[in-house]
Amino acid sequence: MKHENRDIYIAGLVVLILISFLMTVPFLLVGPPVPLYSIQNGDSINHTINIEIIILNKIPIHKNEYHLTPMEEVVKDKSMLSLLYLPLIGDKCTIKTTLDSNPSEIREVTLGIWEMPHISIINSTINIAYSVV
Repeated sequence: MKHENRDIYIAGLVVLILISFLMTVPFLLVGPPVPLYSIQNGDSINHTINIEIIILNKIPIHKNEYHLTPMEEVVKDKSMLSLLYLPLIGDKCTIKTTLDSNPSEIREVTLGIWEMPHISIINSTINIAYSVV
């Protein structure tokens, strides 16, 4: 009986090691996750920008307001929790941006572990570029 328990223990240990290895290999090959987003004020005046990220067309996962001076850049890192649920929810999400209380701009983006939107303000207009590692 003891021999069977030892075999089950070893098999479970091998499975845990294999799962751990498979979860870390992408990070070893590609590198650490990129930030959630970056915002840069390319104008010569101050701006207030609201950022809201929505998944599954209704669940807000992030909401923040920034007061940016000219040429200021803000980078928002992904939380550990977001690194866990981003692969589970699918990559599609909606970014809702509001600049200086103007009407909101809504854009569908892919938001994965190694994908990041770059939000820039140029001539009081929001531009969203995208990078994938």
